[in-house]
Amino acid sequence: MLEREKVRTMAIPYSAKEAQDKLQVDRNKFYRLVKSNAIISIAQPGGHQRKYDRASVDALAAEMARFRESLNDVEEGEDRKQLTFRQATPDDMPGVYEVAHELFGHTTPVEQRRPMVAACPQGNYIVLRGNEVVAYIHILPLYPEILEAFMKGKIRGWDIVASNLDCFAPGKTVECLVRSIGATRRYGDDEQHRFALRLLSGTVREMISMGKVGVTISKLYATSSRGQGQQLCYSADMEFYSKPLGDRLTFVVDVLTSDNPSFTRYREYLTQYKKAHA
Repeated sequence: MLEREKVRTMAIPYSAKEAQDKLQVDRNKFYRLVKSNAIISIAQPGGHQRKYDRASVDALAAEMARFRESLNDVEEGEDRKQLTFRQATPDDMPGVYEVAHELFGHTTPVEQRRPMVAACPQGNYIVLRGNEVVAYIHILPLYPEILEAFMKGKIRGWDIVASNLDCFAPGKTVECLVRSIGATRRYGDDEQHRFALRLLSGTVREMISMGKVGVTISKLYATSSRGQGQQLCYSADMEFYSKPLGDRLTFVVDVLTSDNPSFTRYREYLTQYKKAHA
């Protein structure tokens, strides 16, 4: 009986108020998420107020909770002992490739990743479990014409090479592509969540460190064809950039105006730097 009741409850859609409470967002952001198709809306008989698919709301709420959690310091206790977050090196690329290949299949080869990381180490981060790469992220500062070509589908990620990078530097303004992010599933869902959390929290701190030395990241771009990746983009307050590229959605966020807490903290330090060097 209890299991049957649980299944029945899971099928009942949320009202707008219930969905907003579940997501912990205000009315304006909620309807932006609906408009972007992050949440499935359901028309009701007789033209009554729409309801919202429980599964899509619950999945997005879980990803948003993970993103909020990543803003906290998770370097305490066992996580600090067992997991190491650090900037990636060219020698880490075989491990990064293994995770990427496990998750996505066809992906940028090791030989192409190495020179890009060597040319612009900042923006490339990994999480290690012992000596094993279990999560990674590539944030690439790109020249405008390369970034535009990628976002319009004229080139793919494996077409980007080291000479396309407009590397980070103090006092410099760049726009970046979140080229790829992933955490291995080899150890189960709970561990994948822990690896991703460690990666996100470390990346937020690295971004704040860049703000302290005057690196201006004006916008972040991303594409994703997968539900979890898209939910992560929504959690970071990204909005649609343009029409989908096949099954890939395109996203952008203005880092200098977004009210996302991680970007707010970054801007605080960036503003301090600019005042000190005015």
